[in-house]
Amino acid sequence: MTGQGAAPYVAGHWSDTVLRSGRRSGRVEPVREIQTAAQTRRRYALYQVPGLLVLVGVVVGLYRWAMLPGWGAVALVVVWMLKDAALYPWLRTAYEPDSRKAIERLIGLTGVAVEPLAPRGYVRVRGELWQAEPAEPESTIDAGRAVTIHAIATNILLVRPFSDNPSSAPDAH
Repeated sequence: MTGQGAAPYVAGHWSDTVLRSGRRSGRVEPVREIQTAAQTRRRYALYQVPGLLVLVGVVVGLYRWAMLPGWGAVALVVVWMLKDAALYPWLRTAYEPDSRKAIERLIGLTGVAVEPLAPRGYVRVRGELWQAEPAEPESTIDAGRAVTIHAIATNILLVRPFSDNPSSAPDAH
């Protein structure tokens, strides 16, 4: 139930409904939050802060008790920050959250029917066994046949026989 000031439950979390202009809307719209590049960089930078604070503590200790020159202390901190900046392009995708549930990420992947899907059986996808059934009612898929995951119904994969030619596969778009 969403009241006048309440936020709707959208895509697994509570979210404010906002118009493109930034003002609150009176209507409830299913909005998926998309993380921008700036938000990803900010998230990456915030995860680097604890390591940087530890480094600063070590550098201050070395400066005070091991007679580390001031330029050396500054150089260590700068090199540490440059290392974080240099690694960002390779680590960026780890900081981009996928808002879909784990089972939803299987859509579009291929697997192999472990047993006949008549009407329900198991398929192996990325080394895991999942309960599945054919997407078309009244059809069967033989064991050992490659399948493509078309949709999800609760925790059951709806699959179609795999086709090498995407233009001949149903719903190839």
